[in-house]
Amino acid sequence: MNTLLLLELAADGQLSAAAQQLRPRLHVIATLPPRLLVVQQTPDTDAQPGTVPLDHPTPPLTEAEQLFAAAWATQGRKSTTRPGDGLDWDAPGFTPPG
Repeated sequence: MNTLLLLELAADGQLSAAAQQLRPRLHVIATLPPRLLVVQQTPDTDAQPGTVPLDHPTPPLTEAEQLFAAAWATQGRKSTTRPGDGLDWDAPGFTPPG
């Protein structure tokens, strides 16, 4: 199972020392530099120094970070069914492309 981590920033806007030391110890699956990492979850992944809770990020997530986090959160969820799912293109009531 994977988990999304938000890395802590120092006062200068760069990753904190704890966050910089954290990354080499994790199995990183995906990243949105500089703050977001998708990592392989271990028993202590969520309690790592150098990370901050996603529910109250400081500073707030950028638009790109929000999109990345939302996409990660919906991963593996089945989309809603649509009319015609699984039917042939020329099924009664549907018009084939072209």
